[in-house]
Amino acid sequence: MEQINISKAFKLSLVNLSLFIVSFTSALVFEDSSRFSLAYFLLGLPLIIAGFLALIGLYRLYKGRHEVKNYKFLVSLLIHFPLALLWLYAWIVTFKDFSRLF
Repeated sequence: MEQINISKAFKLSLVNLSLFIVSFTSALVFEDSSRFSLAYFLLGLPLIIAGFLALIGLYRLYKGRHEVKNYKFLVSLLIHFPLALLWLYAWIVTFKDFSRLF
């Protein structure tokens, strides 16, 4: 049985992990910088992309739920699920704070 969906989710999890590392490395590099716009851009954009890819990866894992489970499934689940929760929590907090403005 081919593991098309789990393999694609695993590749997306590696991309997510690299985006997560890039964003927090840029946060450490630009911590004491006066160029806050560049720092926020380099921190926020990879996290937004990682959030979308985490949701796509979770969808791929859901589609591949009947395939044979192996380490790729577990690694993908351990990377995509927390990132998706982090991304959804960030959106909820943002909308909650945005609603307080009006």
